[in-house]
Amino acid sequence: RDGLPPSAATPNTAAVSETSDVGPTITRVQSADRPNRHASIIPPLRPGRLAGPVVALSFVLLAIVAAIFDHAPPPGRSAVGTHGPEPPVVFVGSFSNLVNARTPDPVAEGLRDAVAADLAAFPEFSVATVHNARPPPASALFLTGVMRPVAGGIEISLLLSPRVGGAATWTTTVEASFDDTNLERGLADAARRLVSPIAAFNGPLLAGGRAWFAAQREVEDQPTPFACLLRFRVAGTSGSAIDHGRAALCFERLLARNPRDGDALALSAWYTARRALQQAAPGDNLLLALRPASDMARAALALAPGSALAQAMAGRALSMAGQDEAARRALIAALSLSPANLDVRAAYAWVLGTSGEWHTAEAEAGAALTAAPGAPPWYHAVPSLGAYRRGDYVRAADEALAFSRADDLMAPIFAVAAGARAHRGDLVNRFTGHLLADPVYRRSGIIAPLALRLHDTQLLHDIADGLSLAGVPQASIWGSF
Repeated sequence: RDGLPPSAATPNTAAVSETSDVGPTITRVQSADRPNRHASIIPPLRPGRLAGPVVALSFVLLAIVAAIFDHAPPPGRSAVGTHGPEPPVVFVGSFSNLVNARTPDPVAEGLRDAVAADLAAFPEFSVATVHNARPPPASALFLTGVMRPVAGGIEISLLLSPRVGGAATWTTTVEASFDDTNLERGLADAARRLVSPIAAFNGPLLAGGRAWFAAQREVEDQPTPFACLLRFRVAGTSGSAIDHGRAALCFERLLARNPRDGDALALSAWYTARRALQQAAPGDNLLLALRPASDMARAALALAPGSALAQAMAGRALSMAGQDEAARRALIAALSLSPANLDVRAAYAWVLGTSGEWHTAEAEAGAALTAAPGAPPWYHAVPSLGAYRRGDYVRAADEALAFSRADDLMAPIFAVAAGARAHRGDLVNRFTGHLLADPVYRRSGIIAPLALRLHDTQLLHDIADGLSLAGVPQASIWGSF
């Protein structure tokens, strides 16, 4: 199960474009659109007439960076200005290989570089590698690794500390085995498993950002992209309409400053699709109502083909608009660009499930739920539907309840249908009133918004039967009321 489908082994650029260690230098890791992100972390400097000015400019930039570092915030905190915080700086340091004493060690160096590349694919972090004796800034978070021999392979630990040589405040460990004939693939797989939990929203790298958000209310006049992303991540966990409204406004303000911001456009497309479903009037053609969102999503795909965030959120918007094939291509591209991103993996699981590939969908969703610390409630959507489809109604009801903590559109349907079949009167009583009173359902019928995104006809009818068993009138299930 582990890894991407064959079609996702490399970015499907053509498909996407259709839809549409310490020292005098600090090396920023670029998450560029490259055929092999792990082959070369540092892009080469091209010779040319600008080489002299570039060198001079580099000294100026280093002086500015040094000045910033001298006034850095406390360790582990994101730098916060009047417009919101900036992404935390994450330094990926050396990896020690206790399996052998080769110097240099291609396995340890390759793993370090793979970890840095996976982290760099997240817009929430500013990632750097440190190559000689100068210490990183006080605000940085420092990652190192240790590789130890164990029976049958290698145990790899990733350690996080707030300063060079400091005690580890967080660690994760995986086991791996490396075959010299396919070393790169093994390193990439180990890096993905190490990075996934530490880069998740509830992971340790974003603790400073979460602390910043806890003290915020209104959206900044000129927010940073990182501030808007924090708002979106929080809304996805809380399910609060207020949080979602502020996140949507935040991305609108980013777009007002730069209409060609592909990330902001993709996120705005998702919010536009969400509003279209919530505000559709009786008799409205939902596909027509969702066209502006799908147009925005396709424009975002064209603007940011190398951004995993843009590809993923455009894919989620297209899925909401019922365009499964385009959504699938976008999410495969996003996974190729950012294989450690659990949000992308969970969204991909949803598209797989809604198109009938339930076995793979449940495996992907289960992997995301297992790896993510404090996984967002929407990760439970596929496990709930998959269990319902298999007749495991007790688990389906439990998963629907977990899903409902941050979703008021689909989760109540799953909870009532599964609750009736699992004899969970508490769920039936809790959510039936919501189904019958929510204007979204009253305008279109309960099944219609779900049918737009779920194309498994048999499963739709099974869910409708569960609703009927719970006492929901047939007329309300299939039509406006």
